[in-house]
Amino acid sequence: MFIKRRPAVDRFANHNSSTTLTTPEAVFSPLELEAIAAFCRDMGLDWGGLDILRDKDGRIYVVDVNKTDMGPPIALPLKDKLRATSLLAAAFLTLINQESGTGAAA
Repeated sequence: MFIKRRPAVDRFANHNSSTTLTTPEAVFSPLELEAIAAFCRDMGLDWGGLDILRDKDGRIYVVDVNKTDMGPPIALPLKDKLRATSLLAAAFLTLINQESGTGAAA
């Protein structure tokens, strides 16, 4: 998961002032993760990218859904880009193996 920050004046631009690699569990509560998973099921999204914003009251909003993930953002440090790519590849391989019925992850 990527946390992207940008000034409010650039909120609709595709460049970030900072980007951090983290896990969904570090950002979202178990209840929020369940809601996000249900949203993806309802959308028929088994793989993709979500843009999720949190308001000042703590509520989350899915504001964009992409059937193809863009991968690591440009602003992410190289070390984190490599780690993110490895994590994405492993997750995608797990999905492929589950869909094919092998259940095996490499």
